[in-house]
Amino acid sequence: MTNMNNYTGRHFQNNRHDERERILTAMKRSKARSRKFIIGTVAAALVAVIASGAMVFGVMSAPKLTKTAAPTTAISVKAAAPVKAASVKKTAVQQTAAQKTATQQAATQQVATQQVAAQKTAAQQTFQSAPAAQPAQPSTVAPAPAPTQAPVKDRIDNVNGERIYIDTKRVAPANSGTPYHFYANGKTSYGFDWTYKADNLNFLLRCDYNFNQQQYDFQFYGVTPGTSHVTLYYNTDDNVQVPVNLTVTVDSALNVTAA
Repeated sequence: MTNMNNYTGRHFQNNRHDERERILTAMKRSKARSRKFIIGTVAAALVAVIASGAMVFGVMSAPKLTKTAAPTTAISVKAAAPVKAASVKKTAVQQTAAQKTATQQAATQQVATQQVAAQKTAAQQTFQSAPAAQPAQPSTVAPAPAPTQAPVKDRIDNVNGERIYIDTKRVAPANSGTPYHFYANGKTSYGFDWTYKADNLNFLLRCDYNFNQQQYDFQFYGVTPGTSHVTLYYNTDDNVQVPVNLTVTVDSALNVTAA
């Protein structure tokens, strides 16, 4: 009986031990499952939180980036606009200056063309109104001497109470024959004046002037034999000349006659 009780007690103890072990094992398994569940839940929660934070960060960051980018673009556009306007304005000014220059050049060219046309017309009118060309004179034609005046240093003699200008610029040849004298009257405000032209230089012409009588004394001296057609001009007043045509003949003795 005692053994039976001991058996029963041991068996009961064993059963209790086994039951405890089962309970402990079940509790350990339950704790392990609970731990895994908690870990999984926590992990899931962390993932959700991270994801939510990322979304919140993205949402919060997105407007900031957009807001930052927008002014940069606006500033770029605003900065570019004046440059473009300035370029357009500069181009317009350059085009206006070029057009103005072209207009001035065209006006200058037109004026030059008109001046050339006017000069051409004037030349044509002058040619049409000019007298017919005279035949060329022989090479022996004497050039018209400069007008003869009575300079201060010229010689003026007193002959019979009259003041006589002596032509010392044209000295009579020593071997010449009898000269031909041509007399004329006239005066100028500065004294007297004369000139001539001829187709043969076979004579020398000089002139003395009488201030009291206002008389020219033209003297033709023979140089070589021959005939010359002479036009003599003497002043009767300032800028008033009288022409005289003469045929001057020089003989072999260098005597001179005129008609």
